[in-house]
Amino acid sequence: MPGHFQLAGKVAHGGQHRQQFLRVVQRVTGFLSQLQQQVHHIAAWQGKPAVQRG
Repeated sequence: MPGHFQLAGKVAHGGQHRQQFLRVVQRVTGFLSQLQQQVHHIAAWQGKPAVQRG
């Protein structure tokens, strides 16, 4: 019987690990999205000025 209890414990904790992993993935994805926006914003300001024709 101890084998059955160990298996049940692994299944229950496997779900917790999966949820934690998904939370980490969501946070990393959000962080990378914000970082990409910041890099794009900085790059737009660092470009060469446009030549104005008068």
